[in-house]
Amino acid sequence: MTIGTVDGTTGSISIKFRGTESDSELLLFKTGLIAGTNLSITFTFPTIGTLVNVYLETNSVDNWTFNYVSIQFNNTIVMTFEESRTLSFYSFNLVERFPSFFLSFFFFKI
Repeated sequence: MTIGTVDGTTGSISIKFRGTESDSELLLFKTGLIAGTNLSITFTFPTIGTLVNVYLETNSVDNWTFNYVSIQFNNTIVMTFEESRTLSFYSFNLVERFPSFFLSFFFFKI
């Protein structure tokens, strides 16, 4: 998985992969990201079936902005998102503890 950042963050970015059979656990992607960098991390987890969407969340109030997310499986890109989005945590939001974003409007085959 690769994420491209526009604005950095001092917070933690977490990710969950949702599949047709199950979901991965909420995984820590990275704590602290520098503005303007691309970061790739490999995750290994039990089979989740065909990837349906990807969930991102942050615990920071510093308005982390990303503009690129790419998911690969066996060296083949299966999901790409190229549009700037900003996530920020607001402690007064009791309904949704962490702001989140779903990358879920992709159709692909693995």
